[in-house]
Amino acid sequence: MSQETEIPITQNNAENESDINCENNYNESIPDDTISVLSPPVELLAPSADMETLKQILAETEKENITLKEQCALNEAKVLQLVSSADGMTQKHQIELEEAKKRQVEKGQEWLDIEVQLKQKHEKEKEMHEQTISTILVELTSLNDKRKTSEKREETLKSMEKNIRICQYSGIHLQVMHDCFLPRFDSLVSYVKESVPNIDEYFIDQIPKVTFEQMNDATYTITVRGFPAHHTAFVAAKQRIYNLSNSVNSAKEFYQRDINRIIRLTTDTLMAVQGITKIWKQYCTALTQLLQEKSIEYVNRFNVHIKEKSRSLIEQSICGTSTPPWIELPTCTNLFRDEYPFKNEIEGLKHQALDEFIKQNISFQRLKFDQIPTKRSVNTIKEFISQIQLTFRTNKKYEGYELKHFSLIPDLLQQIMIYYSCYAVQLPLFESSKELLDKIDKNTVTTITTSTGSGKSTLLPSLLIAEGYDKVIVTQPRRLPCRLISKRVNETIQTDTTDISQKLAGWAVSGAKENQNAKILYITDGLLKERLLHDENFITADTRVAKSIVLFIDEVHERSVNIDLCLALLARILAIRPNIQSKLKIIVSSATLDSSVPNLFRNIPNISFTEFEMPQMGTRYSVNKIARRNENVLDVVLELYKKRERHDQILCFVNSVSEVNQCCRLLAELSHGTIDAVALVQSQSPKVQEKNLETRSVFFSTTVAETSLTFPSLKYVVDTGMINVPVYDSKSKRTVLCEVRAAESTIKQRLGRLGRTRPGEYYYLYNFNVKDQPYPTPHICQSDLTAIEFSLRRSPVRSGLHYMQKFFPDKPSQDAINMAVDELTKLGQ
Repeated sequence: MSQETEIPITQNNAENESDINCENNYNESIPDDTISVLSPPVELLAPSADMETLKQILAETEKENITLKEQCALNEAKVLQLVSSADGMTQKHQIELEEAKKRQVEKGQEWLDIEVQLKQKHEKEKEMHEQTISTILVELTSLNDKRKTSEKREETLKSMEKNIRICQYSGIHLQVMHDCFLPRFDSLVSYVKESVPNIDEYFIDQIPKVTFEQMNDATYTITVRGFPAHHTAFVAAKQRIYNLSNSVNSAKEFYQRDINRIIRLTTDTLMAVQGITKIWKQYCTALTQLLQEKSIEYVNRFNVHIKEKSRSLIEQSICGTSTPPWIELPTCTNLFRDEYPFKNEIEGLKHQALDEFIKQNISFQRLKFDQIPTKRSVNTIKEFISQIQLTFRTNKKYEGYELKHFSLIPDLLQQIMIYYSCYAVQLPLFESSKELLDKIDKNTVTTITTSTGSGKSTLLPSLLIAEGYDKVIVTQPRRLPCRLISKRVNETIQTDTTDISQKLAGWAVSGAKENQNAKILYITDGLLKERLLHDENFITADTRVAKSIVLFIDEVHERSVNIDLCLALLARILAIRPNIQSKLKIIVSSATLDSSVPNLFRNIPNISFTEFEMPQMGTRYSVNKIARRNENVLDVVLELYKKRERHDQILCFVNSVSEVNQCCRLLAELSHGTIDAVALVQSQSPKVQEKNLETRSVFFSTTVAETSLTFPSLKYVVDTGMINVPVYDSKSKRTVLCEVRAAESTIKQRLGRLGRTRPGEYYYLYNFNVKDQPYPTPHICQSDLTAIEFSLRRSPVRSGLHYMQKFFPDKPSQDAINMAVDELTKLGQ
């Protein structure tokens, strides 16, 4: 398409070129300077309209000529361009033609080279074909030889195959299979396989074949396919495996028997402990259970150990390269016993058994008690028990599993139960008992002042026994409290025995006693006075005690002659034999205590002394004080009897035995026999008094019911505030009964009978101020001293009141002592 457009352009250019050339020729024929000097031909003519028109035509003609010149110049440039292009095309066509000729020549040469290569390839293939034919001929010859060898080998294998046997070895125990065969089954197969060396390769994947199958829940069957030598090797390996399994079982049985023997010996030792009680049996049961559990743990550990050891011997047993297992495994068993001795666990199990015993018997739940335990009492019981646990773990004397070691444990269990029993009764003294016991432990003499009903007479002696003191002797002013307090202690403090001789408390009064060898002995102060007076050596520096003997002088506020004599004799013993301090503890106790008593022991040199005073606390139940001043005691009793509920008891304090009997008689008359009041007086039998306390409702008493008695249902106390006291008249030389006001300490004791088992009401008929006389006058200061002087001179003391007066809290007057001495002199003594 470009050529079609170019061709007309070329023609036009040629035409224009000729025109241009003509114009150029014309211009060349006329010189330029000639043209410039020529004058117009009509220059002289006058101008006219035609001339103007001509000039316009000439001007237009000149413009056209200029335009034509420009077009000619352009056309000339295009022509030159086209000519140049045409020359280039012609040259290019010539180069291409030459290149085509050259390629044709080269292609012809290439065909010649291919022909030569084809000829060479044909020659090589021919040569190779000839070589292949030669090789095939050689291989054919070799195959013929192999066929002959194979036929010969086949005959040999058929002959050998006739010796292959298949045997089933049944009855292999499940445990043996799982423990020995299966873990090393590949080793067993390899051993059987290697038992026949240089076996033909034909049998390598076929012989031997060892398979197994579980026949039932107890046995397996192993099937062996192989030569006789294979079967022989398997049977030998199987026997060695059985020997290993039997040795393992024997080791397990031996170890189990050894553990059982240790447990049996331990159990027999536990049963050999003297004084078997329920709590001891409970501890033994807990310990035996822990021993059984620990034995299972040890047996399992040993079984794992021996199993691991046997696994290391399985492969060697299969191959028969190890020491016989009946030699190897016993040695391993003994090493295990030496490394992990079961007996070493007994000590820890003893501690765990104690913890389990505490868990089973000790509860801090409020539901277990009639009264909600205080936080302080809970903390106190926890401290006591924790101390026992710590002692049991750290004290070397408890370490071991012989009879002498186990025999110490019942006392610990008894301590725990005593502590817990003291906690369970929820008496106020228990909260402060830790502090009090520490004071007693660190001092020889301790004075205690606590409110009535705090537990000093029942709780403290029991706690002292729990602390490990050998014996506690507690004095009471009268016979009945000795019996009743002893009974109450045995009822509230658990000792887990029905044998009266094994009970914690006993009592002794003049002419009667019960369980006097008990660890806590309640006696009258008269009995202790006689013992101290006539047996100076009842405690010496050579007396063998585990801790100390405690002499507990209770209700000291009464200051009877016997109480003051006991205090004086004890003060003398401490003064003349201070080396018995480690053997003896003295406790002086009362709800109210005159300062003269603490001062007596405080002034003894080289004696450690302390005081314990518990803040006055309210009674367990509320008590209302009601004034009925100067009213008749019988009128008040009749009024109370009408409003009392069933089982409510009424206690009336009057000044003398005769008034007691008179009131009982008059009350029966006034009530027309409906009220049968009972007298409580010193001369009664303790058994009669005890029975009356449990069954009767109205009581009249002197000072007998003031201290250490707890009535089961006491609701009302009526107090006249008066008391008869024997006073010696030195002028008339006779003792007379004088009616005097009761001291404040006495009033507190009477008031303290209430609020112990139920709410109570206290009716006081006196109109004096009880604070005017805080304490009663000591009886020894207003009594005839003749009998006392005589007793002292006849005793091992060998000295009278002139010598002994310095040991009394309140000293008798010198005149009274002289009068007693003079009286004895007159009697020839």
